[in-house]
Amino acid sequence: MLWSPAKLRRPRNVDVQQRVAEARRDHPEAEAWLELLEAALAESENEGKAAWDAVVPAAPADRPANAPFLFRAQFAVNRRAAGSWVHRIAGREVDALALLEAAVCQDDTRLETLASSAGADPEALRVTAQMTAVPLLQACGRAFAAQVAPTWWEGYCPVCGAWPTLAESIGLERKRQLRCGRCGTAWALPPLRCVFCGEVAHDQLGYLAPDARRPDHRAPRRGGVGARLPAARTSGLCARGTAGVSRPSEICRELLSALAASEGRRKRRKRDTTPDAIGLAMKEDLLERAIVADPAPEAFEEWLQQQCLAAGPGEGGLRAMALSIFEEWRLAHEADAFRDWLARGAPSDDAPRAEAER
Repeated sequence: MLWSPAKLRRPRNVDVQQRVAEARRDHPEAEAWLELLEAALAESENEGKAAWDAVVPAAPADRPANAPFLFRAQFAVNRRAAGSWVHRIAGREVDALALLEAAVCQDDTRLETLASSAGADPEALRVTAQMTAVPLLQACGRAFAAQVAPTWWEGYCPVCGAWPTLAESIGLERKRQLRCGRCGTAWALPPLRCVFCGEVAHDQLGYLAPDARRPDHRAPRRGGVGARLPAARTSGLCARGTAGVSRPSEICRELLSALAASEGRRKRRKRDTTPDAIGLAMKEDLLERAIVADPAPEAFEEWLQQQCLAAGPGEGGLRAMALSIFEEWRLAHEADAFRDWLARGAPSDDAPRAEAER
């Protein structure tokens, strides 16, 4: 080990302590890594927090639009304080500032050189180095969080440039949100946009998922890191291409008929269904607009996105309905039973009798 657990502090945040304790109980094999994580979080929240906050640089004025805030950034760190922290984690055999710089820049080649000079295991030092950078990067994440533009659709972190550690679905509209495991920054990305290569064409995307579960992780068929992973199965929509795909207006017209069943279920519920009524009204309006506009199949997702952007700051509910419509449109091409049901007028016992007989 490059560090001595006895010398490492633990975070004061009770919630963090509980989560780390749960991880330690469930994954005892990760004990060494959890020791490092606790030390990094403690350094980020205790006496060291103010010191790291003080060295956060301003974003360069000439920063390109698709570059992270730390693009060409220069840090004026306190050599003694930074050295004390790095040496406490990585040992005194390594150059503290060089290790911190290489970790922030994700320079694995330089880390290997530092490991060789210190006689350390390169893999262990690489993990340790990333933890030494956490307090500084967390400070940067706090400083720039409010400045992250809602139009940032790159797959890498808008603050430190790292690839996301995980993806989250948040809010009632289940927005897709990526999160950086280094600086903690979160940013939104459209559901059908590849994180690694930026591909947005649905007929070029595949996904990885067990057969019995809804796909959550998509990997591009060409380009990007995820292209190395084989897709578990290919959707019917992607397999046929746009030549065998129905016009959105055709399916939206059938989905509009299916709303009658949803309205019937809503009226029978005993709770306050005002929110449901609002959502159904938004979906009905969006379906009617899609029927009139009749966008091309390959442009349907972009058209739905434009409707959401045009709605302004209060587009959360509309985005949820747009996502629902797009998923149902894809399902109509992938599931023959669903398409047949729509073609028969979406018959349902929940629909009002007048609607069912129409």
